[in-house]
Amino acid sequence: MRVVRVWMAVAVTLAALSGCTGDDSPAEVPVSASASAPATETGPTPSYAPEKVASVKVPAAVAKKYGAAEARKAYRLAADVTSDYTFRRSLMESKAAYTVEDFAGPETAMTARAAQEWNGYVAKAVAGDAVAQNAVSALSYFKIEREGFALVAGDPLVVNESVTGAVLSVDAEKTGSEALKVDLTYEAQIRYVSGGQRWRLPVTKTASYWMVPEQGGWKIDAFLVNYQTSAAVSDVAGG
Repeated sequence: MRVVRVWMAVAVTLAALSGCTGDDSPAEVPVSASASAPATETGPTPSYAPEKVASVKVPAAVAKKYGAAEARKAYRLAADVTSDYTFRRSLMESKAAYTVEDFAGPETAMTARAAQEWNGYVAKAVAGDAVAQNAVSALSYFKIEREGFALVAGDPLVVNESVTGAVLSVDAEKTGSEALKVDLTYEAQIRYVSGGQRWRLPVTKTASYWMVPEQGGWKIDAFLVNYQTSAAVSDVAGG
């Protein structure tokens, strides 16, 4: 029986970010979501230096089923999707209203069924559905700016990116049939201004992607994401 893939958003909302000042205990902005999601034939263009993506060991079972080279391509796609779509200034900046078009991009990396599901959640999110907004944030942070918490005006907005801790396995938990599961950890720091000072908010995103071969490449058929923030640090680099 195929497992029905649904979004499940829990824990606090992104409003927790507004209280970060750099001298408080770590604030948590966890978004746990199980969903269908991303992949294109070529994948998104990485927004970070390639050396920031750690290499991955391909287990024998994975290499036997998919081939080591193909498995590494799947991992790189998962890394690219995670980095390119997690923090986008256009979504993180506060504005009166968002449109479905504002979220364009990730659906090009999805299976057709997953893209339909994702687009449905995006439509609900822009219409004001809080559950959908929390679920969509599992892939792309949005609506972060608020009183007392403003993103830095200049680039870079996100620094110290890295993708590490990757583990590949053959799994059917979220898809109902065997898929290549990619577990990874993405770390980055968001630069912002609060209390007249510049800060960096360290964010750790642990993600699991269930990927399937499709159209000569890979598609992400489901994912599970969790965010956690650490205590903010001074943005000594400025800029």
